[in-house]
Amino acid sequence: MVTAYNERSLATGLPSLDLGIGISYQDSAPMYLMDGTRQIMISKAINESDRLSSCSKGMRQLLEDRELLFNVFSFKTVEDSATGGEPNEFLLRYNVGGIHINEAAFEKLKSEISLQAYDLEVPMIWKDSTVRVYSGSVPVGQGLFHGLVVRQGRIAHVDPHTFTLKHLTDRHYYEVCVNPQIYAAIESVQAAAAVR
Repeated sequence: MVTAYNERSLATGLPSLDLGIGISYQDSAPMYLMDGTRQIMISKAINESDRLSSCSKGMRQLLEDRELLFNVFSFKTVEDSATGGEPNEFLLRYNVGGIHINEAAFEKLKSEISLQAYDLEVPMIWKDSTVRVYSGSVPVGQGLFHGLVVRQGRIAHVDPHTFTLKHLTDRHYYEVCVNPQIYAAIESVQAAAAVR
């Protein structure tokens, strides 16, 4: 739907629509509140998926002109000790055309399909880096399968004024990859391994 909308917008000189998707898994039922006769669903997963789908304006301005292989990034600019025990609330996120999933969703996916880990050397924001990705196949119905790649990214601690990298933290975030180059890179690695 977004692709069709953007094709029409491009043809008429209108701006394109960018969509970021956030998926949060929670292993418990949501709660319901009543507003008169209407039920209102509330859950931690709904709130988190909203955050995962978001894109900080500053991050968008910094990254929008770069040719990146990935569509999701997370950055921290303050020490965890200064967040009142809620470091995820202070993250700056970039999600333009990406699918950002929480760790619980990734773990649930790992429990349901077979995922093979690969380390790829790819260009990243500051330099070429080794990136951990997980590849598998998901059933889409009647014996049909679709390839799926999930990147395990590390949250970068950056200077808030200069956007220089201080260090990569040990905290992770997860992106369902959509760039065909990543799928092609994994196919190359798999083909090379099959020849050996």
